[in-house]
Amino acid sequence: MSARTFLDTNVLVKLHDTSTPEKQALAKALVAEERKTGGPTVSPIILAEVFHALTKTRVTKGRQLTPIFTRAEAEAAVRLHARLEVKPVTADIYLASLKYLQEHRKLGSWDALHLATAVAHGCDRLITWDTEFPVGKTIDGVRIEEP
Repeated sequence: MSARTFLDTNVLVKLHDTSTPEKQALAKALVAEERKTGGPTVSPIILAEVFHALTKTRVTKGRQLTPIFTRAEAEAAVRLHARLEVKPVTADIYLASLKYLQEHRKLGSWDALHLATAVAHGCDRLITWDTEFPVGKTIDGVRIEEP
């Protein structure tokens, strides 16, 4: 059985964000490699976060930047990402995420939910650029990695 990888929101957003070309290239290579083995795993919440991130106004180095995409472009991107292996988030998964909030104080509630979703669906890796995740650590069988 091949490894199953859960992608955090920031990896999918970087596919479309030209402001950091090195991260964009890493994200593209990672997703392409994962697609060879059946595709990475995401949740509907990841898809919603991608839409939000692609359409929000950003502030970088004191400058206000326009959103990465219009709403129509972001919808097209989300529809594309919805072709990945999308696993449901249930009430039981949410309740399991509360354990991670207690055990890993730096994790935010959404990140804990992503981790619980990865665990519940048998993923062995969670790929993220989020500094709140304990990169390099394995939690309940899921290794947290940076691209």
